[in-house]
Parts: sequence; structure tokens; C-alpha cells
Amino acid sequence: MRSNPRGAHFPKLATLTAIALVSCSPIEVDTVIYDRFPSPNYDVDAIIVTTDAGATTSTGYHLVLVKRGDTPDPMDSVITGDKMEDSRIVVEWKGADIFVDWPKCQLIRMKDTVSINGQVFRMHFKFDKDQEKLK
Repeated sequence: MRSNPRGAHFPKLATLTAIALVSCSPIEVDTVIYDRFPSPNYDVDAIIVTTDAGATTSTGYHLVLVKRGDTPDPMDSVITGDKMEDSRIVVEWKGADIFVDWPKCQLIRMKDTVSINGQVFRMHFKFDKDQEKLK
């Protein structure tokens, strides 16, 4: 009787797959508040949050707008970038307009407006002249 060479590898492959699935654990991401820029009336904060998932990832920088006292969630960021050439970020409030000087990086996400407590804030980003923009 002749054996099927493909069938002979199936038990090994199934065992290795099961071991890999069982040994997987959620990735821990360190989240740190890097800087805080309060609005002129102190009811909203623009918060820079960094995220780091370990040696195989780059540090992510997120700008999050939150009601004063709320915890920033990087997933709600108005802009996210990584592989930053410089970590200096400047935020300037002018009423409902927020001006952000954002260093050259790999852009991941960017929003033009954000609504907090019914107030709409317009985002104005200044980038390095060589920065590739999101489409």
C-alpha cells in the first residue's frame, strides 16, 4: 500500500498550528502621556500620547483631543505618526482652530475636524516640506 506524502505531514502541521494558537497572547502596548496642551478655557486638552509595543515596532505618536479630565485613547487620535525624525510637537490653540507643528514621520491617520461636547475643532497641520501627505 502506498502512503500519501501530503497526508503524512498533516498531523505535524495541525499540532504545530495548535501549539502556536495556544501560546499566542495579546500584545502589550505601553501607552504614555508625552505632553499636554490645554485649551485657553481649560475645558479641552490636546494630549500627545506615545505607544510602544516592543522591540519589533516603532513608537507611535498620537494627538488626541479630550474633555478635560478624560483619559486619552490613541485609537481616537486626530493624527497618528511613527518613525518620527524629531519628537518635538507644537500645539497652538486659537479659538476653535488648533494649529499643530508635526515633525516629519510616517503618517498613519489624520482628521480635519474633531467634535468634543458639541464643539467642533478645526485642525491645521504644518508639516516638514518633505513630508508625504496622506491621500
